[in-house]
Amino acid sequence: MDLVWASLTIAVLGGMIYAAYRIEPHWVAKSGDRFIGNGQPMNDLHMPVGRWREVRVALLADGALRVDQRRKIGMGKLGATIWTVVSRMPEATRPTLIEYLLRGRTSTGAPTFMMIRIPKKSPMVAVLDSIATQ
Repeated sequence: MDLVWASLTIAVLGGMIYAAYRIEPHWVAKSGDRFIGNGQPMNDLHMPVGRWREVRVALLADGALRVDQRRKIGMGKLGATIWTVVSRMPEATRPTLIEYLLRGRTSTGAPTFMMIRIPKKSPMVAVLDSIATQ
């Protein structure tokens, strides 16, 4: 009987770990000017550098995005940077998500890129689409 309970416990923990990796963090402010999603840095060839991380995004008055990237747990924040929406990607890595390519500048002025993704049903899709077409 102890073996059954141990196996059940391991199965439940495994399921919880799997669910934690599959869940996309997303929240939108009632005002529609802030949201939480996932972001991934890209190199100048638009290839991923690093893994997807939670980002907090604020929409600025001029249409730019203020992105606050989080580091690993317990290591604090990387700081906020200003980005512009370049385009909506035609295909996402998951069918329930939409991805946007953002362009920013490093401290030396060189261009840098980031991909953010949000659920298709998010109210921010219409806002980001309108910014991407400007």
